[in-house]
Amino acid sequence: MRCFIGIDLGSTTTKAVVIDENQNILGRGITNSRSNYDTAAAVAKQEALVNSRFHLFRQELGRTNALNGALDGFINQLERDFRAEQYMEQLADLEQTCQRSLATARFGDTGGGVADALTEVFRRLTAEAPALFAPGAKRKSDFFRDIAGSQYLATGEAVAKEGAALRPPAEPVRPLDHRGREPRLRRFDPAPPAGGAGAHLRRAARDGGKA
Repeated sequence: MRCFIGIDLGSTTTKAVVIDENQNILGRGITNSRSNYDTAAAVAKQEALVNSRFHLFRQELGRTNALNGALDGFINQLERDFRAEQYMEQLADLEQTCQRSLATARFGDTGGGVADALTEVFRRLTAEAPALFAPGAKRKSDFFRDIAGSQYLATGEAVAKEGAALRPPAEPVRPLDHRGREPRLRRFDPAPPAGGAGAHLRRAARDGGKA
């Protein structure tokens, strides 16, 4: 099958669409543009290709009359597991970014406490991740930065209040840049998950919902 992809790069969002040689739409992708247009285009393209694969997989599996009418439930669960795999990989990437920023920050004698708090924040984010993709879970957005951003700030504040962060005053733990500026999650531009869609799909099918 010959396919074609088009990308609309905007200042706010970047959209991609995949069509076949008969101009049938196979899949769509969308992401926040933010400040990194190359990354936005790559993410939107990958999302459109993933969406296309799920569309074609559902179409071909439906023709076999397999699963005794449970096709929708199977595909929906597989897609949730696939998204969970992607989220976990990007979350690990964010943690590595935070750790690298921490290594160049100027916390003096309190650096150890901040490091411990950062570790605890990501431990909780990782433990809470499967619930974000459970059946019936409601997410305000499918953008990683939106999901991880709200979870990160809320968890960081909770860890700080519990005393795992610096005190006094207790501050939410945030990644720092190399200049020690106040960090913002929007500075983090997550690249498309590595390993390819096939690898994530195989892990999703193998793990059966276990992130």
